[in-house]
Amino acid sequence: MIAHLALSGSLITDLRLTSSVGILALALLVFKFATIALAGRGLITLGRASHHGMTARMARSLSLGRRKPDHVTPRAADL
Repeated sequence: MIAHLALSGSLITDLRLTSSVGILALALLVFKFATIALAGRGLITLGRASHHGMTARMARSLSLGRRKPDHVTPRAADL
């Protein structure tokens, strides 16, 4: 059965598709963790800054524990 599928090419196509999806999933995981690591160091900011209309500089000062700008109101999820 496997020899028949391998000869017909469908098994090879399935393996290529599976490995492509696996590589894509791995790349997305690496990107996700790299983004989180950079955001944790304050090098980049994620959705919170853009959600509040803050600049990257303001968001970095928040991540460093400085005073929150007056125009930023807490979200319900943050309370």
